[in-house]
Amino acid sequence: MSQIKRLPDELAEFLRQDGPQTLLIRGDPGTGKTSLCFEMLHEFAGKRLYVTCRVAPAKIRQHFHWMAGPDPVEWKLLDLTSSPSSLEEAASVLVHAHELLSASRDNADALRALWLPGAIQDAWGDTDPAEPTLIVIDPWNAFVEQYAESGRRTVPEGPSIRDLERTLIQLIGRTKIHLAFVMEGGEPTHLDFLVDGVVVTHRERGPDHVRRWLNLSKLRGVAINLPLYPFTLDEGLFQCITPTEWPAGLSAAAPEPDPGPIPGTLWPGNADFARRFGRLPAGSLTLFELAPEVPREVAPTLLTPILAEVLGRGGRAMLIPPPTLSPADSYADLATFVPADALESRLRILGVFPNQVQSDKFRSVFVPPHRISWTKDGVTVPVPEDPAFRVGSGDRTAMNLLVVYFSGIEGLAQSAGAVLTREAIPGAAHVTFGGSPVHLIALGRSGDPYFDAISPLAGLHLRIESRLGRILIHGYRPFTEEFAVTQSGPAAPYRLLRLN
Repeated sequence: MSQIKRLPDELAEFLRQDGPQTLLIRGDPGTGKTSLCFEMLHEFAGKRLYVTCRVAPAKIRQHFHWMAGPDPVEWKLLDLTSSPSSLEEAASVLVHAHELLSASRDNADALRALWLPGAIQDAWGDTDPAEPTLIVIDPWNAFVEQYAESGRRTVPEGPSIRDLERTLIQLIGRTKIHLAFVMEGGEPTHLDFLVDGVVVTHRERGPDHVRRWLNLSKLRGVAINLPLYPFTLDEGLFQCITPTEWPAGLSAAAPEPDPGPIPGTLWPGNADFARRFGRLPAGSLTLFELAPEVPREVAPTLLTPILAEVLGRGGRAMLIPPPTLSPADSYADLATFVPADALESRLRILGVFPNQVQSDKFRSVFVPPHRISWTKDGVTVPVPEDPAFRVGSGDRTAMNLLVVYFSGIEGLAQSAGAVLTREAIPGAAHVTFGGSPVHLIALGRSGDPYFDAISPLAGLHLRIESRLGRILIHGYRPFTEEFAVTQSGPAAPYRLLRLN
């Protein structure tokens, strides 16, 4: 599955390079530039200075509550907002300074540097040319607006903004400093051509949600393997998401323990799923709608903890997989978490093809087409010819589960010459499990005509997409925020990271 990282690997490598290095971070307001800068400051190995040019430090601490926590930040914050003066003050000094300095290149650079505001000069004075240092100026636009315009009006012969930018870049050329300019605005500027790296943040507005993306446009000296990263600012922290490597990146895991059983509901085997979408009530249908690009391994990753939870608590489960998924693949991961006798007695997998099982192991689990009956009275539904399984243990409190892939039940109906209606899935649950509590899960690809028939029956309708290798899920009905399916430790099957 995807991993959550504090910074993209490529950007972290760029920050590890020896200075001097210059970086431009640009994007429209509210796209996550400042949060990215804070993460860079956190990860940088060396001295760290942050110059705020527009937002007062008190406001920053209010917005980023972790800064006021028990662990103080390990970098220095310099305030350019508290001094209302502009370059007019500097100009009065510079009128005389240029008479005292020679016209040499070094002194010309020094003269231009004096036009910089005090906070930036303080940052410069707080560095050691031999010590790795990261200086972030956020946003550079504010300096341009607050200082340059008034200063240029007062002393027209003063340096231009481009002169000052070139001066800053030339000055760090003699140091080990990493200098990051933050610019409000997503369009390229002349700085794109002067700096060593360019990172762009932007928001993508989709039909249901807004997603944040980071684009690694240029990083000199670093191979950019992944130029685009989705990221979140959940809890005020920048977190980016790597793509999943198929197929090894997806693997099912044992369910998390139920923190407190609630009668009449099924624990989904994952705390994040329960917190984001709720528990699964008896007699209800959950619909998983998978976009065409979603790999087939995604559904078992989400379903295996639910199946293992049911079987582990004495319930029965019936699965109608897609024709492309072999019965062995359907329960291979379950065999890791569920005892063999529980699988043999309480799991049934209905198959479209008669010879899908090549091994005698768990042969009783697989129900071939000739052992599947279709009811004649009322709604036509598939039922396994397995009286012992249908009777169960007699425990009418254990929750049961029916999992149906649209392509699987459509294939069964076609091979049997049966007419498939929207009542087939709830009907199969009723006939198979009788009066025992059961939850239904149906899965299909977007655009399947069967969706229009089944969707109104679903109490929970989840939509799953894949964007550049990242698996994204959200509730369509009821509507929820969007989450990324990410890797977890051994204690949980997966995590759902909120995207905001």
